[in-house]
Amino acid sequence: MRPSEPRKKPAVGKISRAPSRQESASEAELERPERESPSEIKTIPAAISSARAGRKVPDATHEALERSAQRFAERARLRRRLLIRKYAIFGLFVLGVLVGVWSVFFSNIFDLKADEVQIVGTSEFVSEQAVRSVITPHAGTPLARLDLDEIGAEISQVRGVSSAIVRREWPNGLRVSLAERTPVAAVKSGEEFVLLDVDGVRVGVSEQEPDDLAIAQVPLTTGRESSLAAVLTVLDEIPQELRSEIVDIGAETRDTVYFTLQDGERVEWGSSDDSALKATVLEVLRSQEAKIYDVSAPSLPVTREK
Repeated sequence: MRPSEPRKKPAVGKISRAPSRQESASEAELERPERESPSEIKTIPAAISSARAGRKVPDATHEALERSAQRFAERARLRRRLLIRKYAIFGLFVLGVLVGVWSVFFSNIFDLKADEVQIVGTSEFVSEQAVRSVITPHAGTPLARLDLDEIGAEISQVRGVSSAIVRREWPNGLRVSLAERTPVAAVKSGEEFVLLDVDGVRVGVSEQEPDDLAIAQVPLTTGRESSLAAVLTVLDEIPQELRSEIVDIGAETRDTVYFTLQDGERVEWGSSDDSALKATVLEVLRSQEAKIYDVSAPSLPVTREK
């Protein structure tokens, strides 16, 4: 028999417990594979610091100034471009205006051409050729440089023309509108009859006695201008119906106008004043048969047989 082994007495006062967190961490570190030494870990940050030592550390204020300067420069370039564009547009506008002015006033693009002149309002008393002879010297002049008022005044001097309105017809023409003088009486001068309008202007000449005009018995001599003016004024102011019945008309003075009607009746008219009233009174008086109707005083008219 084996001698009995002495029995181990349980340890008195020892209580088994779970290892603490610190002890577990220490044991874990012992079981962890071997890593770099602390001295080697400290070397890497030092190396990085040495590498960065030669590089310039960013400065926030400096960067902000640089960005502001860049924006300012960009705005300046934009302003320059806008200014250049504005000057370019203005230059093109001025150039266009200069070209237009030169084309209209100095080039031959808009010169007046004699064959493009239109004349309206001519009649038997106005010669179109005479009107064209006034305009022809202006041919070859740019329309814009023509003095239309001066041309109109020159045309008004043509026989039979009372007034003329001249308008430009672009690009090379003119339009001339004439107001002719209307003859109201004819005055015998030698073998011809001179046709006169209300202003005493010679409208034309007729070799024969005109059937549709009154024959003025006032000679075209110096000193009889007032008598002739009174006769022409009466013819202009009386109604056309009465004028067409007048065969001849005369006056010794400006206040003694008289005329003879187709029926042989004589009318003592007096001055050219109140011609409209006198015409009305005469129309009433002619309801009475008489050889002479005196309306020189229209408020006191008189009829006579001789």
